[in-house]
Amino acid sequence: FLQTVIFSLILFQFCSLRAQDHVYDLDESYPIDPNGLLPLYSNDAEVTIKGSDVEEVQLVVHREVVYKKWPKRKDDRDFFVEVELDKDEVIIRERQESSGSGIYWTNEKNYTITLEVPNGMSLKLFGDDDDYLIEDIQGTIVLDAEDGDAELKHCTGDKFDLRMDDGTVYLSHGTGKLFIRGEDGDFMSEKGSFEHVDARMDDGTIYLSSEFYDEGSYEL
Repeated sequence: FLQTVIFSLILFQFCSLRAQDHVYDLDESYPIDPNGLLPLYSNDAEVTIKGSDVEEVQLVVHREVVYKKWPKRKDDRDFFVEVELDKDEVIIRERQESSGSGIYWTNEKNYTITLEVPNGMSLKLFGDDDDYLIEDIQGTIVLDAEDGDAELKHCTGDKFDLRMDDGTVYLSHGTGKLFIRGEDGDFMSEKGSFEHVDARMDDGTIYLSSEFYDEGSYEL
């Protein structure tokens, strides 16, 4: 009985906490080689990356979260985006640090990452539950995500390494080499021209519309 009363009191105090709205914004530009590399590490974001004739990486991040915490403290789960410049790379990582123990209830209302980059850049994207819209990229694209959806439009690079555990991937105008790995997802490619394809899906579907070459290598 005593344990029930204690649990009820804790639950009452937690439910009575006032929800707090936390907003994080970042709007910066970073110099980069037009044929450089952009690694991005994110979680639960709506990611938009567009290639153009710009000469730098333009990054805009907006994240708005409502959460409660018990016991109530002045400290917070600090969220920020870390950007590292390393030779011909712009490395972007989200960070979240907790400065105290407790019980959290979190509801992410809006989290977007928007990038405009030189169209000759290559991308390495690592995510969990992210959704991606990528347009007009001419470099190599590596995508390694657990869940989510990805749409790659007018991406004309010569190598695509796409790994999605459970989600949908759409690619148009891809060329060169294509590697696909998935578990329960779906993959669709249209208007492609691949000389090498290595596609493996445990329990999903693959639709591939491409020009094929007699001297090419294809494993489906």
